[in-house]
Amino acid sequence: MPNITQQTEVAVENPQAPIFTLQVGKGLRPFFFLHGDWWSQAPIYAYALSRALGRKRPFYALEPYHFDGPNQPLTLEALAAEHVKAIKQKQPDGPYLLGGYCNGALIACEVVRQLQTHGDEVRLMVMITPSTFPIKARKLLKASRAICSALHIRPSFQRDIFLRMRHARRHLLRYVEPADHPRFSGYEALIELDSRFKTVFPPLETLHKEFAGYYAWLAGDYQPNFDPTPTRFIWVEEDLDKRPRWQAFEPEGAPVTILPGTHLTCVTEHSGQLSEHVKSYVEQVETDEA
Repeated sequence: MPNITQQTEVAVENPQAPIFTLQVGKGLRPFFFLHGDWWSQAPIYAYALSRALGRKRPFYALEPYHFDGPNQPLTLEALAAEHVKAIKQKQPDGPYLLGGYCNGALIACEVVRQLQTHGDEVRLMVMITPSTFPIKARKLLKASRAICSALHIRPSFQRDIFLRMRHARRHLLRYVEPADHPRFSGYEALIELDSRFKTVFPPLETLHKEFAGYYAWLAGDYQPNFDPTPTRFIWVEEDLDKRPRWQAFEPEGAPVTILPGTHLTCVTEHSGQLSEHVKSYVEQVETDEA
């Protein structure tokens, strides 16, 4: 496994939206990947994918946004705009090849919309089991935002209320639910990141270090709105119940890949299969261009 400090180069123009060069490549159109793993600069499956696409193809991994800095976007659109800037620094003009996994796939939707709005062509966007939010949670968040807006509560304060309530609820549920409940996944890693996560009401600077909470507030009521023509979906068996919410973005007649296993195993046990399918989509695009 490559050592990140030795094998990757990070663009430092905006340290809150870093982009890592996993493969310099030469002569082929770059591939930009929003990998969605907020615990790793460049996870193993990103390296596997870069290798599968061939050493001649530049490969850039966009790390999830760092919210614990001076620039704190209040919309998913503003967050995606920072990723667009990072992409443009590496490839100023289209056509573009992109992919995203989990939360990275959802954010990629807005990245694609902004590129298309600016007149840039997106030739391919691979959506790998994109994240969704329960309908009830989305309605609740939308209603709470409407109430706060009616009361003239500024968005940044709405966000901080949400983050405090989310963390306090999780903290208290630890006393009544089993420790291996999915809602506590990554909790120990958070405490290692900042021990103040142990408390019911940690300071906001601590809460802003958790990507998942901030992302939930930004994305909970986001509605994708882009031209889905270049989109190709890769699903896993575990997440097929989410597919109906995305079928409006499946181009007619386009192939849809379904991998065995779970949301996690598609980038661990089945990362080889995943990489080969992404490779086939990229090759098909380039064959169609020839």
